[in-house]
Amino acid sequence: MFSSLFLTSYCFFTAAVTAYQRTPEDVRGVPDVKTVADAFGRATAGLSKDEQTALLLFVLRLIQQPEEFNQNKSHRDKIESTLDREIAKQFPEIVNDKRIIVESEFLARAGFTKEDLSQKLRERRIFSIPEWVHKDPGEKYYAAFFVDPQYDRLSLEAVSMALRASPDERKYRFFTTPVPAFADKTPLEVLASGELECVVEAAKAFRRQTVRKVGQI
Repeated sequence: MFSSLFLTSYCFFTAAVTAYQRTPEDVRGVPDVKTVADAFGRATAGLSKDEQTALLLFVLRLIQQPEEFNQNKSHRDKIESTLDREIAKQFPEIVNDKRIIVESEFLARAGFTKEDLSQKLRERRIFSIPEWVHKDPGEKYYAAFFVDPQYDRLSLEAVSMALRASPDERKYRFFTTPVPAFADKTPLEVLASGELECVVEAAKAFRRQTVRKVGQI
């Protein structure tokens, strides 16, 4: 179900595209001011001066939003990429602390067969650590919290699925990074206390705010 703002914005931009496409190219770059003013006057003849001003402000805000969104998105992308690189820098320490383990240990502790693991990976119930992070060709690494008995595995899998196609290093970062809304607890700590729904919602919000990068950073 679309919101009223979406429908209003969609109608506005669709009309703008139509007007643009119907305008001769030699007029698009330098529209005649008097002609535009006359058209605005006719279109808004039933509005008061205050309403006309409010309309112009509303249109201006609509026009600015896509560019502001793209600028914010670019800024977010840079931040996310920086945080991703930090995971790679910290990887040797993380492995030494057994927070991330190799596949053979993961399978033994989980009691999985390779077929079980492959299925869970396909269903996004579990994720692996990308090679560009661990830089160990031929080896596969997984987050140890998936086989830690202090966490309910089904809850972990539900959160992992809520993250959908987010990059795997960012999934790991989501689980292990303190969240202000959780009183600076990590999602893992919140899950350990038995709260699942709020973590799933946070995962969905995180997923919407991040983007999948193409290739290695």
